[in-house]
Amino acid sequence: MGSKESDETLDEIIESLTPNECSSVLFTSGTTGPPKAVMLSHDNLIFKVEATDIHLQMKNVNDRRVLLYLPLSHIAAQ
Repeated sequence: MGSKESDETLDEIIESLTPNECSSVLFTSGTTGPPKAVMLSHDNLIFKVEATDIHLQMKNVNDRRVLLYLPLSHIAAQ
């Protein structure tokens, strides 16, 4: 998707990100009350990706197959 953008443009975007800046918004399921919007920050998502990588030990993704059964609205699917 980003092949048309120059490296300089992408570097500028990356440099402009701040840790507590909103990266994604998702909604709770509403099973215990009305659904609520939840803000996920860039640093939160990076932490979760790194923690998942450590837990699943996915050093060489080409050697593994992953079946995603969650809806795309679920944080683990994102």
